[in-house]
Amino acid sequence: MRFVLKSMVTLVAACAAQASFALPILTNGSFTGNADGWTLGGAGCAKAVYLGSGGVNASGGVGLNACGEATSDPTATTTVTDLVIGNTYTLSWDQKYGTNLQGGSGKSFGVFLAATSGGNALFLNEYLGTGWLNASTSFVATSTSQIVTFAAELDSRTVGVPYKTDVDYYLDNVKIAETAVAKVPEPASLALLGAGFAAMMLRRRRRVA
Repeated sequence: MRFVLKSMVTLVAACAAQASFALPILTNGSFTGNADGWTLGGAGCAKAVYLGSGGVNASGGVGLNACGEATSDPTATTTVTDLVIGNTYTLSWDQKYGTNLQGGSGKSFGVFLAATSGGNALFLNEYLGTGWLNASTSFVATSTSQIVTFAAELDSRTVGVPYKTDVDYYLDNVKIAETAVAKVPEPASLALLGAGFAAMMLRRRRRVA
């Protein structure tokens, strides 16, 4: 009996812990020497570009600067891998205000869980101060990998942005961390737990008989 109970306790603990077994992977979030692992996009007069140590933090960074077009935004896109479905992850980054050529809307910078900007953003803000701002947002993984896009100069194609903006930014030090684990046993684990309980009850029955 003690053995069965001990096994069940061990199994329950394993079920609670098994949801998180790998660290999420985000490639080159510090943009060290290059923008490898990222796709820099945009259209019109310019698009997002890699900037060396002279323009941003010591390791390098990305400039999200175009011409305030109404049909495209400067973007930096990457794919995060090794996620656990149901777990919560926090994205953090440093952003720095560049120039404001048209007037902001309060929502000129955004983060999207998609390959492009526009539509529903995970996060929106506007920072017109000096120096670097460290910002963050969270999401629940629905797949083992997730596309993430950072964009500036947002326009009304993004829900919640009232009009076209022309506020550009620098981006650096993008990181991801697991912040909450979904403690839900998988079907196989539940089956094992049920089998253990059944074995315990059967043994108890035999003793009573």
